[in-house]
Amino acid sequence: MITRRYREPRGLHSDQAEYGFYVRLSGADRELMKRALEVATERLGGRPSNPMLLVEMMKVFTNGAEA
Repeated sequence: MITRRYREPRGLHSDQAEYGFYVRLSGADRELMKRALEVATERLGGRPSNPMLLVEMMKVFTNGAEA
């Protein structure tokens, strides 16, 4: 769920405490995101929040299949 929209982009290297991340998906990418959510839910024992899902996906992305 998106709770706040930002008018000015905030880069990762800014001095802001938070970084907003928004993704639009369609087609096959949407199905892959659904599958990623299912896998994370199984592994964590419950449905993760959006930030937690992003962390889990970044772990897989940066570590490959090890995560």
